[in-house]
Order: sequence, then structure tokens, then C-alpha cells
Amino acid sequence: MSATTIEWALVELIKQPNIIKKVQDELDDVIGQEKVVDENDIAQLKYLQTTMKETFRLYSPALVLVPREKKKTCEIKGYYIFTKNHIFVYAWAIYRHPFAFENPFNFNPERFVGSAIDVKGTKFQLLPFGCRQQVCPGLNYGLLMAQFELARLVHFTWTLPRGMNP
Repeated sequence: MSATTIEWALVELIKQPNIIKKVQDELDDVIGQEKVVDENDIAQLKYLQTTMKETFRLYSPALVLVPREKKKTCEIKGYYIFTKNHIFVYAWAIYRHPFAFENPFNFNPERFVGSAIDVKGTKFQLLPFGCRQQVCPGLNYGLLMAQFELARLVHFTWTLPRGMNP
């Protein structure tokens, strides 16, 4: 999961030089050119974190979340869900729905700047690791490692081959 997520993040960042420049400027401001990114630095890299949120939104490691089984019958918006039925949440469709996100097909980390939306699924807007009782046990480690590896890679200068248009 981590390698694929980082690949997608790099693809989007290389395609949009203005965004990768913001991440690199933040790295230069917080870490500097001489020092190598450390795991402890990640908490200070807010724009890098928004970039990872946007990557998780567009390229979620889990397109369909772990199925849930209802313990009792309930009604949701006129639909009855009976006991023992399984519910599958199609996260891919939620992340690309215009009611959930403006311009849902565009890679835009700015949408998460100053936002309370997190990747832990507490408000059900972004669920790349599941939520509540069915959250991935490796969430904290996976998130930290993905951000850490992306920060280390982006600290280098990345450009498209000469003459190639993003």
C-alpha cells in the first residue's frame, strides 16, 4: 500500500510543478537543505500532510471498505437494512462525488488546508484506513511511513524529461 500511494503522490506532484514547489519550499523552511528529513519532522510539515490526504482521497488504498454486518434492522433515507445484511461502502465513488468534494477529479491539496478532515475517518469524509471499530491497525505506522518516504523523495528536485508536457 505505501509504495503505491507514494508512486501516485509523486506522479501528481511531478505533473503539477507549482504543488511540488510548495512541498519543497516547506521542506526547505522546516528542515533546510543540509539536513535529511527525520520522522520527528513530519508533524511540522502541514502542506505535505495535506498532499498525502489528497493522494489518499484520489488513490485510496481501499476502494471498497471492509464490509459491515448490521446487528439490528435500521432505516437509512427510506432504505431498510435488515439484521445480518452486509453493507459495502464504495469509498472510490464517495471521494469522486461532487457533493462531497468540489472538482473531485482534480488533484488539489489546497482543499485540506485548514480543514478538520483527517484520514482516520472520524468525520467519515476521508476513510482510506477504514473507521471506528474497523480501522486498520497499522494506520499510524502506515500514515507516518508514507509521509516520511514522500518527504524524503520530494526533498530532491524532480522534473519531467526535457520537452515533456505535464
